[in-house]
Amino acid sequence: SNGLMYGHHQPSTTSSSLSTSGRSWTCGLSQSVPSRFHQPLRPQHRNISLIQESSLSSPAGKFPTVLPHRMPLRDWITHYAKNRPVDEGTSNISSWRGPSQHSKVDKTYLERCVQVALSLTTKMDNQSTDVHDVTLDNIVIVNTRNRDTDFVKRSSNGTDTVRHPRNQRLEICALGRLFYELFSQGSSPPPPKNAHQDSLQYSNAFNRAATNSSKFFGRISMNVDGDENTEEEEGQQNRPQRRRRENSRDREQSISALLDGKGLPSSICRMVADMLENESIKDDTGGLFCHDNAMATIRDLMGDLKQMVDNPKSFLHDSLLARWKPVVVDKMYCRDVELQQALDVAGRVSQVGNQVEELGDSPKAHEVLMVSGYPGSGKSRFVRELSIKLEKKGWRCLSCKFDRVNSRPLSFIISAFDRFFAKLLNDSNLGDNNVEIDNVDLREIRKRLESFSNENISILCHLIPNLRHIVSNKELSCEAYHLSGGQFDFADTEASKARLHHLFGLLVKAISQKPVMLFLDDLHWADEASLDLMMALIHGIGEEISEETTIDAPGEACLLFVGSFRTNEVAGSDPLAVSLKHAEQLSDVTLTEISLNGLSCIDVNVMVSEALCYPQRLTRTLSDLIHQKSTGNPLFIKEILHDLAVENLLNYSLSSRKWQWDEDLIQARTVSDGVAEILTRRLLRLPESVLTALRVLSIFGSEVPMQVLSHVRNVCGIADIIAELERPTKECLIQRTAGGDAVGFVHDMIQHAVDIGINPEARTSMLKEISKTLLVRTSEDRADAVSFILVDLINRVGPSGALSPVDRICYANLNLVAGEKAMQTPDYGSANTYLESGISFLEKGHWRDNYNLSLHLFKKSAFVQHAQGETELMMARINEVLNNARNFNDKLDSLNVLIQSLSLDANSVSSAFNQSLMVLEQLGESFPSTAENEFIGRELIDVKNRLEKYVPSSISKIPPMKNENKIKAINFLLMMTIQCYQQKSRFFPLVAARIVSITLQYGMHEKSAFGFCSFALSYATVFKDMSKGYKLGKYALAITTSKNIPEVYLMLYGGVNIWKEPVQAILPELTHAYKIGMEAGNISFSLLNSTVYVYRAFFSGSKLSSLSKEVPSFLRLYSLYKRHTLHMCVTPINNAIISLVGRNRPLVWENKYGTKDDDEILAKALEIKELNVGETVVVCKMMYNFIFRKLDEAETVAQQYLEFFERHDSALLNFINIYRLFYGGLIALGRFRKNGGQFWMDIGERSISQFEAWNTECEWNFQNKLLLLQAELHFTKNEVTEAEHTYNLAISSSRDHRFVHEQGLSCELAGIFYRVTNRKEHSMSLIRQAAECYTSWGAHEKANALLLSLE
Repeated sequence: SNGLMYGHHQPSTTSSSLSTSGRSWTCGLSQSVPSRFHQPLRPQHRNISLIQESSLSSPAGKFPTVLPHRMPLRDWITHYAKNRPVDEGTSNISSWRGPSQHSKVDKTYLERCVQVALSLTTKMDNQSTDVHDVTLDNIVIVNTRNRDTDFVKRSSNGTDTVRHPRNQRLEICALGRLFYELFSQGSSPPPPKNAHQDSLQYSNAFNRAATNSSKFFGRISMNVDGDENTEEEEGQQNRPQRRRRENSRDREQSISALLDGKGLPSSICRMVADMLENESIKDDTGGLFCHDNAMATIRDLMGDLKQMVDNPKSFLHDSLLARWKPVVVDKMYCRDVELQQALDVAGRVSQVGNQVEELGDSPKAHEVLMVSGYPGSGKSRFVRELSIKLEKKGWRCLSCKFDRVNSRPLSFIISAFDRFFAKLLNDSNLGDNNVEIDNVDLREIRKRLESFSNENISILCHLIPNLRHIVSNKELSCEAYHLSGGQFDFADTEASKARLHHLFGLLVKAISQKPVMLFLDDLHWADEASLDLMMALIHGIGEEISEETTIDAPGEACLLFVGSFRTNEVAGSDPLAVSLKHAEQLSDVTLTEISLNGLSCIDVNVMVSEALCYPQRLTRTLSDLIHQKSTGNPLFIKEILHDLAVENLLNYSLSSRKWQWDEDLIQARTVSDGVAEILTRRLLRLPESVLTALRVLSIFGSEVPMQVLSHVRNVCGIADIIAELERPTKECLIQRTAGGDAVGFVHDMIQHAVDIGINPEARTSMLKEISKTLLVRTSEDRADAVSFILVDLINRVGPSGALSPVDRICYANLNLVAGEKAMQTPDYGSANTYLESGISFLEKGHWRDNYNLSLHLFKKSAFVQHAQGETELMMARINEVLNNARNFNDKLDSLNVLIQSLSLDANSVSSAFNQSLMVLEQLGESFPSTAENEFIGRELIDVKNRLEKYVPSSISKIPPMKNENKIKAINFLLMMTIQCYQQKSRFFPLVAARIVSITLQYGMHEKSAFGFCSFALSYATVFKDMSKGYKLGKYALAITTSKNIPEVYLMLYGGVNIWKEPVQAILPELTHAYKIGMEAGNISFSLLNSTVYVYRAFFSGSKLSSLSKEVPSFLRLYSLYKRHTLHMCVTPINNAIISLVGRNRPLVWENKYGTKDDDEILAKALEIKELNVGETVVVCKMMYNFIFRKLDEAETVAQQYLEFFERHDSALLNFINIYRLFYGGLIALGRFRKNGGQFWMDIGERSISQFEAWNTECEWNFQNKLLLLQAELHFTKNEVTEAEHTYNLAISSSRDHRFVHEQGLSCELAGIFYRVTNRKEHSMSLIRQAAECYTSWGAHEKANALLLSLE
């Protein structure tokens, strides 16, 4: 009627709707157009539905003809009916129905019909529709390019926006009749019957359609009707309702049977029958008599259809119903909001690595995502879904899962890296033969790893076996990883740990050219060493900060930490809670926690519906019951479904092809102990041999290596444990790991349910038998992983379980070995457990009967207690050794630990020093009770004269030291140097001279270089002979190895060479010492080098843009390693940088005193007598106030503290006093020029005098400062000509010697001088030059202030 033609339509009509009589429906299906349909639209098509076909095109060659762009739905159905393929692509439902002769249904046609049905239903839900228009003749399928459905209704009688229940029933019935014809390929449904008419008319059709099915189902005793009550039992008053229900149910069964007879799957039969169920109800009933399964709303119908479209295999074709039992699919349910939140966190991580921001505007460098929830809430599944999405975006994902039964320390995190490299090797076909790498990612990783030193890569390969195949061209040292076995070193308690953290940081950096996600599952069971490593990686240990910086500091690796933990197992004082609280306080770390709560009723219904492959509208009542009992816990829901099916409370009726359950029985079923009770019932249904096998598995924890399991396969009365585990594997109770090298429980709640079913006596018996068997069968070549598992089993038995003294000694020895290996990892928490367990196995008289075993257990226990800060238990173990040791040498290790412990407490340093003197006297090296100047001078001169007999090149040829007592003496002398430095003791030169003397007489010690550089520093400070000290330092450099670079460089480049070499040349040496120290685990001296570097770099005018990134990273390290004094030293410099740059970023890397403000730090430093810290604060305050011309405040600070620090001037490492004298002199001369006062003039003149002396040693470092002080003095004395000349010299000297900040300061002071002397143009020019210098330095705030002063 509108002149619209089938076939290729004009573009102008592509998106328009067909309209007649004021109504128009549209939907769409895309196909081509055959010419036989090129005819006008018939006028009787008053109401036309255009359906856009989406994703319904048939496979190539399946249908010989092409469909038109537009065609009536009836013709579309006819076309498919005529062109049905033979025995191809048909529904497989008939394959399990039995020997029926049902015609086969094309699967593609069914899926397309469902999409057409969903499109129509969706459009009907969006607007009111005349139900008489819902017929095949009033619907047309239209092809458009976009594949979205479009269904528009324009009602001639106005818009009806309110849909009443009665209207929905009529619409559903109308759609039901349409769907009947659609799915049956044109067959008409039986006409509706009045509820008061006899329903027997349909019984013949029903019986004929169901004949073949009854042959198959007849022998199965199942309820078809689901209601066996008689009319008499219901009562006479209910007969009309009963007849209506029976009538409706008969009609439902007849429709379902008729469609079933046409080969349609049960899902379609059920849906259409439920839609037409209430068609025969008269209008006056108002929908009162509706069957429970009747389609109630359009939204329910849309839900059925959408499930069929989204998952046709389960909800359309019935292919999964052949199992006849609920199966919960391994997928994440209804966590889309939380998942998007996690993806947002990951998005921030991937952006951080490429962003270079100004200080204060930079994004937080590290992201930590914690997923919390109760057991079974789906934490692991949630993160697995996250990793799948991230891997599609190019991320690298590593994961590990902790166990409540810990084995080897750090083994879980190490296994994550090992599996990652194994996967890379597998993907790249790179194996033992080192086949050429064909993987770009692996090639890049290998390139980065090969930049590691041989020693460092050896340590990592020792821990991560698969790494060896990637760097197999490296010469690996098997001994590189092990600590020295004899004398304990001062740094051992932290060196090995710090080195390991640093190397893992470098390893993360090496693999993070793409973003990396590290997932640590079940962190509530993480061992202490793993938590320490996690925190170190969060801090960014080992990463580079940027290419422009000179220090390897944290900040650039794209690393996302993801952890999961149980909400109910982490309290405020737990190690994990403490670690997370610490992470929250870091200014460049964002900690995001996602809590997975229970699923809602709707979400539970989705899960139950998919488990049963049954529409959500029919599972609501069951889901409500399950939600009530499970509180929405996914694991609980899964186990409840399994339990109901096993107990026959939930079953599938093969005759009616419906799920059936009894709500009252399910409601009455109590679950008092949650999912554990259901799991226990499930386990008790297993055969005893299978349950015993699971109990053996549970003894090891949630996972056990197959290697270990093979050794105990026939314990506890089981013939073959591996064979017995086949059934629980099929029942999804246990599973093999991805690599197949271990077997474990699917969920740790299953392991817990197995474990609690073992009574204490049986557990002890099993532990004894398993540990004995493992001990015997692995005695020859026991791997470390097996050793830790064995020791854990033994310790769970305990001393009371040891059968004989021989067993007890054996178990004590095993614990000693495990403790030593844990110390090497290092994991001092686990080492403590093993060593204390070993001690518990010792019997009375063990010092007599097992002396060596007792000695090693107690002295190493003392060391571990010291490492953990357990002073009281440490002293108990030390006293045990001192009281029972048979000779002095056996006491040395414990005395070493005692002295180390005392040295850490400022109030006990003198006690440590006295203990050291006592030990040295026993070793033949005595000292006088007091150190007089004359004695110190004689000692230094004597050693200098002996040393000068050598030239630096020949000193390295001194043979190694062999005298054991002198080797031990050197170790204690080294500790004394630290003690003397802490106390500013006059013994420092004597101790340094003694180390050199012993070396010259007895041979070279690996730490002799430290003694030589300490001697050089002592000579320079005692005799003020910088040249001689500089020359003596060259002896130290000649014998320096990579191991002692940090301490040697600290003394020489930090304390001696600064007086002879340009300070800019010293900075790279300090950064090198820092990096070497971090790699070697020499944390103490490495961080001291970083502190000296910060001082030198800041006061020598290094770029503030670099320092603004480096200094906060060092503060983070000081906080991590609890270097509170260093933290207090560097914080004032960081504050000054922030002020100069002009940004305001709060600092939250706490020291133990909680001090951030300069005044707070100064007060605390003076309180605890840390004068170096106090002097740093004073100098920074003077510098800042003087540069920003806050002269009153600068004068106040100078007047209050200059004389104090001059009186307490340190003789060692006196670098900060250079700038105390420099800025103090400038402030004093300016104050004298303004107000006079001999006090200020004296300070200025003393400063000039000192710089004159220093300038003779090194013009590069001191000339410009001396000239500026002299220029200020001339200005003060009104010597204009001399002042002008000297200002120009100071500016030139600063520029020539690359002190850009002091060049700016010289220009500014000269500009002030010219302004006072009425030469304003020259003054303004110099002020502009000063602003340029400050800008070049990075002090934008100061530069802006200067430019504003010119306006």
